[in-house]
Amino acid sequence: AYNLQLTFKDAAPDNAARFLRHIKCHPSVNFYYLPLGHWDLELGLLFKNAGELRQAILDFRNKFSDAVRIYDCMIFYEELKPNYVPEGIFGP
Repeated sequence: AYNLQLTFKDAAPDNAARFLRHIKCHPSVNFYYLPLGHWDLELGLLFKNAGELRQAILDFRNKFSDAVRIYDCMIFYEELKPNYVPEGIFGP
């Protein structure tokens, strides 16, 4: 699993909306959210290898260089504590 953090370029608000529409349909985007902090958008991506990640980054840069800038990229090797709903939280 890979994680990309991006910032939106102020000069292109319509292009940022176009980028958001694109990632909603992207088959490798596992999640995305708009966090508070140093960057504007975080993507969770699933690829078989780093080569596929590199190709996706190049694709994002080619199509949306006027809308977003990649702030950081992280690789996750293992999920140590998955998110889950504790038993009984929604009823008996």
